[in-house]
Amino acid sequence: MEKSIILYDEKCGLCRSSRNWIERRKFPGSLELIPCSSPERAKRFPHISEEECMSAVKLISSGGQIYSGADAIPEILKCLKGWRNIVFVFRLPLLHHFSARIYLWIARRRGLLSCAFFPNS
Repeated sequence: MEKSIILYDEKCGLCRSSRNWIERRKFPGSLELIPCSSPERAKRFPHISEEECMSAVKLISSGGQIYSGADAIPEILKCLKGWRNIVFVFRLPLLHHFSARIYLWIARRRGLLSCAFFPNS
């Protein structure tokens, strides 16, 4: 099985906490997590700038499709034990609309949220 890859902001406490949560739940061999500012990301994905990478979580599927922000969430859940069964919910038009807005709200405030909820990270 080829791995999908998640690109994330390693400087963000919320993002690091999410990475740890994903690592504990992922199916073996399903995901690789790479920090946005790492040389590995720049080498393997030069077409995704660090600025673009830092704007929202990215999932690059094993087939090369790039999902960003709220669109990446169901793709990530597919790779996690016990979470595959709820992926269809994210495909519902009304929930997809709201999940995109909620993701954007959180992403824009992730620094503040990190300080509030993960002060020691």
